[in-house]
Amino acid sequence: MTTTDAPTAALILHPATEFTVLTLSTLMAGAFEGYVVTIPDDPAAFAARVRAEQIDLHASLIACVDGEPVGLGLIARRGEDARLAGMGVRKAWRGQGVARALLDRLLADARARGEARMHLEVIEGNDPAIRLYETAGFVRRGRLAGYERPAAQAPEAQLSALGEVPLSVAARTLAQHADDDLPWQLHPATLTALTPPNRALTLNDATAWVLEQPGVLVLRAMLVPPAARRQGQGRALLEALTRAFPDHRMIVPAVVQERQADGFLTTCGFTQTTLAQLEMTCPLD
Repeated sequence: MTTTDAPTAALILHPATEFTVLTLSTLMAGAFEGYVVTIPDDPAAFAARVRAEQIDLHASLIACVDGEPVGLGLIARRGEDARLAGMGVRKAWRGQGVARALLDRLLADARARGEARMHLEVIEGNDPAIRLYETAGFVRRGRLAGYERPAAQAPEAQLSALGEVPLSVAARTLAQHADDDLPWQLHPATLTALTPPNRALTLNDATAWVLEQPGVLVLRAMLVPPAARRQGQGRALLEALTRAFPDHRMIVPAVVQERQADGFLTTCGFTQTTLAQLEMTCPLD
């Protein structure tokens, strides 16, 4: 997320529903130009993100100056919770108060809708953004880490074959056994919205949500039900994935609570990536 500090004039905020997906995709890419994580101008990917993250385009806002879109704030909604799913300002308009105006209005609108909390994730080290959010009432809840493991040959030991279940079935299993207070991106409601080419692969009682890309296997989430934990099922599932996807580097996006995953993943050969996020929440009542 990018931010600005000073007030700006002649700024009008519009619901994102007034703009086409093509326009929103182009604005999103421009708003994150030069940022730590760049976002391509890909309308199909933007639409998939809206669907998967429960983004409400009517609650989301586009900042315009003289009719020109210069910034956006995307809002996801789920029950009494809202999430700032992405906020950015085009490079030429940064430092002119656009982000502050967006954030103030988004928080006011969420309060008016009766929502109880707004969540967000911000890249660790993005100090201007963190200051902006803290002055608006956001508090830090935890650190979200990413992990990676180099590509490796399949282990010599013979392992049970991976099974596969429909994504909807896997999401119901997660809803039944998931830990409390999961990050937004790992919540059962988020994983329920995943569509192919994402897959849910299983071994015994363990399930992994994965996305295969050229030379990379993205591990979106993994679940071992509480009664089956500390029996080696998680490690066995990772080894089975290595066997099924040889020569694939394995990546865990930076949406995992560090305190919950670090010990297990590091003992399985993963190392933390340099990119991490802070999870923040603003009470709205």
